[in-house]
Amino acid sequence: MMQLEQETINSMRAGQGHHSEFVTERTRRAIARDCDHLNQSQRTAVDEILASRDQVTALEGGAGTGKTTALAAVRDAAEREGYRVEGFAPTSRAAHKLAEAGIESSTLQRHLAPGESGGSALDQKHLYVLDESSLASTKQMHTFLQRLGPEDRVLLVGDVRQHEALDAGRPYHQLQEAGIRSAHLGEIVRQRDPELKAVVEQLSRGEVHSGVECLDRQGRVHEIGPRAARLDAIANEYVKDPRATLVVSPDNQSRRDLNAVIHRATQREGHVSRDEHQTTVLSPRQEITGTDRQCAAGYEEGDVVRYSRGSKTLGIEPGDYARVERVDAHANQITVKTDDDRTLSYDPRRLQGVTLYRETERAFAAGDRVQMTAPDRERGVPNRELGSVERVDTNGRMEVRWDSGRTSSFPPSERRHVDYGYAVTSHSSKGKLPAVCSCMSKPTARARSSSTSGWPMWRSRAGSMTRASTPTTRSSSWMRSIAMCHIDRRWKEYLQHPGRSRVARVPAANRSVTRWPSAPDETTGLSGVKGALRRLCRP
Repeated sequence: MMQLEQETINSMRAGQGHHSEFVTERTRRAIARDCDHLNQSQRTAVDEILASRDQVTALEGGAGTGKTTALAAVRDAAEREGYRVEGFAPTSRAAHKLAEAGIESSTLQRHLAPGESGGSALDQKHLYVLDESSLASTKQMHTFLQRLGPEDRVLLVGDVRQHEALDAGRPYHQLQEAGIRSAHLGEIVRQRDPELKAVVEQLSRGEVHSGVECLDRQGRVHEIGPRAARLDAIANEYVKDPRATLVVSPDNQSRRDLNAVIHRATQREGHVSRDEHQTTVLSPRQEITGTDRQCAAGYEEGDVVRYSRGSKTLGIEPGDYARVERVDAHANQITVKTDDDRTLSYDPRRLQGVTLYRETERAFAAGDRVQMTAPDRERGVPNRELGSVERVDTNGRMEVRWDSGRTSSFPPSERRHVDYGYAVTSHSSKGKLPAVCSCMSKPTARARSSSTSGWPMWRSRAGSMTRASTPTTRSSSWMRSIAMCHIDRRWKEYLQHPGRSRVARVPAANRSVTRWPSAPDETTGLSGVKGALRRLCRP
């Protein structure tokens, strides 16, 4: 892994300053004239990108700074210079969001799949735009950069403060530290409410304590103690305005619990029909990382396995499913039974593109909010797309109108990747704009490392937010749990690379999470981390 990290950095550095300007000065003047709707921050960033002599550059900007608008101008300039512009993102939803800039887009996984890289014309230069770059893993970024042609350019778009990859590595952050030249967007354009805009700016700068205190003074933070009461309070808030409310959960268990409570509340209020249709769906085991999927011990009997890439050796086609029958952790072997009743035993290290699910029951009714949990290419529905059930007929066929405007029909046997969509995780909430944002706080240990980095995103997405219901036992406890999220990430870095981890000792005077150093100059061992944890979490 460390070799891949170094090779990725070397690829970026090898292309620095060795190319002609991305576009000519004449084109830059034309773009400046034709894109007079850009604000000063956007104009400066676009001009820096278009004048770059590097093969790989970055556009760094927080949520709500107008990255999509700036990208549309970059695309226009690149196409005028003869570039074919293609966009990629680690998630289907992010890829669809990138398409709003007029960029033909698909998922990064699909682009990197074997046999997919040869689809572009070899005699044409390309501009590749990788959105949500912080979500790309080390292996993905390495393969992506290794496939570049000599005339190709890459623009990495992201924010180092937002979510990182679920699989190993944080290459976007490492490239920033290694000196990738970046254009920056710093002006918040999404918020219209001056008070909320001030909070967003504070949180974007990492001033978590100050930002939450401002929300509290504005009456937007509501504290509720018992967990059951928190669930009921969020459900009651949701049914007041279902069409304009987004519920954000730090982990999947809370998401499932919230969905069940809100489903019952919407039925009680008459928003959802009481005529339910029971069906079996697949719930992703999202706690399983890429490394876990290579170890038999990470599998459990009864798990459903989906193969997105397949295996010619085992006779598995892309999109096939199998059920885990037996696990031999000692030999690192699993035995599965495929949908066509074949029994296969193999070492999970031999296969990639594997997703694990558990079967669970859901009761859908007309009016329910639903969400896709895997991309449905046949129907053209991306992963994490939200929609509403319009009707369920007597045979159980379900009609769903997605928020994108398209309509899909699902017989009972084909909706195992449809789940409730009332509450979403912070990963899934990217790109959604609610009027009311309710957040289950006090993240679990499993969710800590991701929930904190999602803060700048979800509070910014609530562009017209009128109330942020943030139930917690008490504010100081909640803030300490946020501090622990930062410690967890640093601790994980230490455990991965103890010899070069940059875990800093936090002086007693700097106990606030807002003062946690982003580029520490002092390295300590686990004792320093434990001491920092004790100081940050001290009542």
